[in-house]
Amino acid sequence: MKVVLHFGRTVKELFFIFSPILKFKVLEESMIPLFYPGDFVLVEKINYLVGNPKIGDLVVLRSPKDGKLLIKKIQKVHDREFFVVGENQKKSIDSRSFGLVDKKDIIGRVFYVSRTKN
Repeated sequence: MKVVLHFGRTVKELFFIFSPILKFKVLEESMIPLFYPGDFVLVEKINYLVGNPKIGDLVVLRSPKDGKLLIKKIQKVHDREFFVVGENQKKSIDSRSFGLVDKKDIIGRVFYVSRTKN
């Protein structure tokens, strides 16, 4: 059952917008060996409300190409735009294909990973 509030947002959408910490499941291989499919990461959003991402930060972002959520590492900073890459370059769709990412498209910084048991 999907509950839609009177102003057009679901409870799930509101949680995503207002929660300071989010949990994501890694689905793809673009960040191997840092993250593997099935791993869970925790992402904090507060840090980037008052500051800017830095080179080396691991972030969750919305792809400027299709809006899909991605996990990438910041490699270069250009004012409020960022060049992001995956660790597994053969499997990663990143700034090499879609260009710079605006700060508004960065959801937050990965601060914890829970490994799947293999």
